[in-house]
Amino acid sequence: MTFPSIEELRTASLSLMVTPLVAGLSTAVEGAVELERYYSDAAALGVSRGRADELLAEAQGLAAGSSPSSAEIADARHLAFAEAMG
Repeated sequence: MTFPSIEELRTASLSLMVTPLVAGLSTAVEGAVELERYYSDAAALGVSRGRADELLAEAQGLAAGSSPSSAEIADARHLAFAEAMG
């Protein structure tokens, strides 16, 4: 029976530590891009950044101020569209 070398153990250990970190960063970047896309869409509809923030807070309800979920951003986008269409 052969045991893994110290180098193999280090590589495996590093992989176990880095993988969740990379996944978390990827999720954060995707969320930031989605939020900026919402603000861009709102601006294209003639909704100011301040009003877009208010609509997002309305869509978030009790969670207002926290990082918005994809569903909350989609709801805010619908609110912005409805407001722009009168």
